Amino acid sequence: MDGRHLRMIEERGVTPASAAAAPQCEHVDRRVLRSRAAMVTAFESLLAEKAYEDITVTDIARKADVDRKTFYKHFGSIDGLLAYVLDSHVADIVENTLRLLACTGEGEQNGFAMRIQIFFEMVNRAIMENIALKRRVFECVPFDLMFTCIKQSMYEELERYCMIPASVRSDQLDYYLSFVFGGILSAYREWIMMGGDTPIESVSSAASALVARGLSSLEGIDALEGGRTPGVPRSADEPGA
Repeated sequence: MDGRHLRMIEERGVTPASAAAAPQCEHVDRRVLRSRAAMVTAFESLLAEKAYEDITVTDIARKADVDRKTFYKHFGSIDGLLAYVLDSHVADIVENTLRLLACTGEGEQNGFAMRIQIFFEMVNRAIMENIALKRRVFECVPFDLMFTCIKQSMYEELERYCMIPASVRSDQLDYYLSFVFGGILSAYREWIMMGGDTPIESVSSAASALVARGLSSLEGIDALEGGRTPGVPRSADEPGA
């Protein structure tokens, strides 16, 4: 590998020395939080100026007024920083969803359709809070990378919500959720790239209905693969009855 390509790789933050992310700890110093926030702000600012693949660790460190070692300690790579930003958005959406559900006085007693509807309302709010930045993310960040960053977080939150039918096999679930999340990202990306001329609620209502019906249908798929009619319980002599 020549020196030019080696420097490009190092500038992206993908070096053996940066492979390990900073260890997690319960108590985080305020200075650490300030440095982390400064790097996130710098990254988001740089996204408005240049393509994602052109952003380097040096760019972020200089703009955030930190050294490169500090960046590596926090995020390991620029992809790691992107994952952190997207995970933070997912966490905020989920927290706001749970808070709103709690305010209704029903909490976990809300039906699946209601929970998924409120979830998408929070997604809409998160996107509209800084639509210019979200547009740049969808424009600049490769779709596959963005999808990979949020898939695991979304999967964990679905489990936390108890939105996944218990009878569904894990191998089915992985393929199905890949399809669902890919579709959701594509729908919002299409809306943003088209200028958002139609109400964002038109996107979320369609996505909400499709997700609710799709996940609930997995039990039917499981039944059909077992040679049974969906909704009909197993007989006493069937395996797993």
